[in-house]
Amino acid sequence: MIAAFRELTMQTAENSVTSLEELCASCGVAVVVVSHLPKTYAHGATKWLNPGKAMIQLSTRYKYADIFWFSFFHELGHILLHSKKEAFAETGEKTAEESEADRFAADCLIPASKYKAFLSKNRITQDSIRQLAHEVGIDPGIVVGRLHHDRRVGWSDFQDLQRKFN
Repeated sequence: MIAAFRELTMQTAENSVTSLEELCASCGVAVVVVSHLPKTYAHGATKWLNPGKAMIQLSTRYKYADIFWFSFFHELGHILLHSKKEAFAETGEKTAEESEADRFAADCLIPASKYKAFLSKNRITQDSIRQLAHEVGIDPGIVVGRLHHDRRVGWSDFQDLQRKFN
């Protein structure tokens, strides 16, 4: 199922969200995308509605596709790895569960061994980014977002590979 979710990252925003909602519903997970809540930094939350149904709520706070997809996989990590009795919301606090969900999301999108091999070549170009994205089956903007987050490239580098959600 993870591979199917990753494939959605390459669709347009409208198609990917609809497909994501349908695919998650088939697994007992409701996905809700809401507008950004002013004066908050929240971009994701997870809660079990009952023992057989979970909900992932995603915000449009950040318009970049890579952040949207990281947030989705982060929240999916909470569903798969953590207690059904807890609700999780992005507060900025880094608990053990939040760190674990971050690692889950990062590794689902770009497997650690592939990312490490990519970095070991010490050759970050548009072509190498596209090649890694193709190899792991994700949108190239997600690779760029990871490189930005890990401070491997500057924040303005490779922005032409990143897609914005409307």
